[in-house]
Amino acid sequence: MLLRIRPLLKEMQAAVSELQSERQAVRGAVSIGMTPALCSIIGFPLLRAVEQRHPKVALNIITSYSGYVLEWLTSGRVDVGIIDSTRRAEHIILDQLGELRLSLISASGKSPVVRGRSKSIDLMDLQQMPLVLPTRNHGLRRTVDVAAAKAGVKLKIAYEIDAHHLVREIVLAGAAHTIMAAQAAHAEIKRGEIVATQLTPAISTRLLCGTSSNRPITQATHMVLKLMRPIIAQAAEGGR
Repeated sequence: MLLRIRPLLKEMQAAVSELQSERQAVRGAVSIGMTPALCSIIGFPLLRAVEQRHPKVALNIITSYSGYVLEWLTSGRVDVGIIDSTRRAEHIILDQLGELRLSLISASGKSPVVRGRSKSIDLMDLQQMPLVLPTRNHGLRRTVDVAAAKAGVKLKIAYEIDAHHLVREIVLAGAAHTIMAAQAAHAEIKRGEIVATQLTPAISTRLLCGTSSNRPITQATHMVLKLMRPIIAQAAEGGR
């Protein structure tokens, strides 16, 4: 029995030693651009994970809609861009991280679905509902527009706003509904301020990781991306 335990102990010690060496070796600054909605889902968990696993890595997260994030990535302002757009850009390498299902987000008391009777709403029923969405320059809007066109639905866009906090204010005031991942409004849903209703047919937005082919990926950036993947996967799984 001792002969079997000793090799196992050596393997465990080697694994611990490797982890400690990794923590000590990885250092540097990493900047990530992502949408405000995605940041509200994975921002804090990612910061904590980096802090715990790689304390010498300084992580900076900058938020805006995907169109701006892509511009930052192209100009070199950020090392990594997490976007929900398939629009291509020169010298940008895109890698899919996962998908998030989108929901209709309404103020409490303004949901078109009677509580307890249904958990979803057909896209056709959105035609007479005022919506606040980002402009057509951004991935989320293009995803919604494509889905609506396929379903033969003409959306009623009351506001086109690229300021995420203002979109939330409009929804909370009951002036319009929006469409985004329910996980991004988790706190408001938990407080009963907002209601999320699934859409039929389902609409999902792809999360793409963008890096520049003109800039080498540092070890610190590689480690941050390694930590981010399971966090995004867990968020996507939680929204199903």
